Amino acid sequence: METDGEVDRFDYEGWQVLIRLTKRGEDGFCAGCADLHLKSEHRCRIALASKFSNDDEAIESLRLRSLAFIVQWDAREHTGDTDFTEL
Repeated sequence: METDGEVDRFDYEGWQVLIRLTKRGEDGFCAGCADLHLKSEHRCRIALASKFSNDDEAIESLRLRSLAFIVQWDAREHTGDTDFTEL
């Protein structure tokens, strides 16, 4: 993903969230992603599913989706007894 770079970074409940926006296309819209790290390990990338005409709206959407992911993560049981493997 080509990015303009980091536009926001914040910590929440032991998580570090880094938000990036992609370069605007000819249509003037932006897109982006948030990388979520727990204890310095990458756990999730959240990408915007739609384009935004306003950078602030895109950043706010990624912030809210990141916080929702963290709240859901914290509510789940993490026993390590699943069929999933870590790469």
